Amino acid sequence: MRLGFLSAAILAMLASAATADVTLSVVDATPTARHDGTLPGIGETIFSADVFADVTPDDAWTTGALTSIGLGVGFAPGVMLYHTLDPNTGRPAMTAPGDETDSQAFSTFVSLPRGRTSPGRFGDQGRALVIAFQSHAPSLDASEVDLEYLEDPFPTGAESSGYTQRVTLDIRKSAFGGASVYVSADGPRSPGDVELARFESWALASDDTPTRLRWSFFAVPEPATGVLLCLACIVARRRV
Repeated sequence: MRLGFLSAAILAMLASAATADVTLSVVDATPTARHDGTLPGIGETIFSADVFADVTPDDAWTTGALTSIGLGVGFAPGVMLYHTLDPNTGRPAMTAPGDETDSQAFSTFVSLPRGRTSPGRFGDQGRALVIAFQSHAPSLDASEVDLEYLEDPFPTGAESSGYTQRVTLDIRKSAFGGASVYVSADGPRSPGDVELARFESWALASDDTPTRLRWSFFAVPEPATGVLLCLACIVARRRV
């Protein structure tokens, strides 16, 4: 299995105290894409988050990685990743899902650094080369995402800063339908909020020093059901 550039850099980072020249942040992306009714549930049971890579002017983005570290059974049962399929292969569209329509923009995918709602982010102009992350084959399905991606040929110095990841959750089969959902890299806003899923995003600039961001989707349950939902999640985690 091919070890990616970022995977090798992470191993090197463990023995280094270098400072990264790229900063990652996550924002709620649910309202950003055009909604014409082709994907029911947007903002109700379908929620998206965008990860932004901010690179210093004297450097350039080269590669990134995305992995789920808490999702579904044992975490928040019934919560799934929403993704689209490549019409040519029938496999999950890990990058370049298509035009910015509901069913494609509101999916889980990675790209080269592009504007948040730029058409180039969703098509061939944003297409990245997806490879293995930390020796694991790249994967994307309803239960997990784990992949590394880079510019091909590597590196040519794509746009230095931009949005490189979108993650979309489908909570229709969970106990949280109707709840308010938000994203955060700083933990829950309130003690009663329930963590639905947790992810780890990585980015690497040309100085070979990667940076990492851990972030989560949280639900704000209805007051009458909040305690029961929290107990259900605790019981589910203990059974794993």
